[in-house]
Amino acid sequence: MRNHCNWIARLIGTAGLTVLVGTICLSAVHADTSDDKPSLDSLLNQIVQQARGNPYLEDHIRAIVQQLAKELKEGQLRTQLMNSTPIELLRGIESTKQGDYILAIDYGIDWEGQDFNPYLQANLEALGRGVTITRIFIVSEKSPKRGLCHVMNRMHQAGIAVRVAKLDQLAGRQQYEESKAARVIFHYQKKHAVLMIEVTPLPDLKLGNPYLLDVTWDYRKIEDSIHYIDWLMNSKQSAPFEPAICR
Repeated sequence: MRNHCNWIARLIGTAGLTVLVGTICLSAVHADTSDDKPSLDSLLNQIVQQARGNPYLEDHIRAIVQQLAKELKEGQLRTQLMNSTPIELLRGIESTKQGDYILAIDYGIDWEGQDFNPYLQANLEALGRGVTITRIFIVSEKSPKRGLCHVMNRMHQAGIAVRVAKLDQLAGRQQYEESKAARVIFHYQKKHAVLMIEVTPLPDLKLGNPYLLDVTWDYRKIEDSIHYIDWLMNSKQSAPFEPAICR
């Protein structure tokens, strides 16, 4: 594990993400060796005892805890409804503290709409807590240029490191086609990280289908996403946002 983590760190150290990957790897080592956690069965029994005598509540609690146990074992969960997607994004960012990092790729969700405007506000508030945010927007002719430009400029002015990539310049490239879904990595206290990634990339999402996320804390999947973000940041297809881009 340690050699693998050092190799990853050397690979993307030029992007300034060495600390991020290194701490994720250290967290993974700790998780592999930790043996002081209570068993899930023990926790399940304790929780069920809170509803003892009410068969409905006992079954309800048991189903919830068993689903949680499944998610913990698999290292991921999936949002089930459109309105649960912004809830998970909010949960992720509201858990950040001073010194935490956020890395994201975005195609232009409806940032100022009813569903995602609270997430926009939470991004701006996170800056005030000392959270470092880098967000890469992948734009095309189909993007809502005026509204998206306003959002990018607002984030840029607030202190988010905003970069822009052109979709038509990325399409067809192997790195992009294999990993094109939008995503966000929340990196907490140099110990843990959570990745939220689109189930269906926004450019491919058909009208009427829900916008869902896969949420994972599997360090291997997180490392893969950091590779992709590193490629976007260091390729000529991505450039720092400048207001002139929107004119």
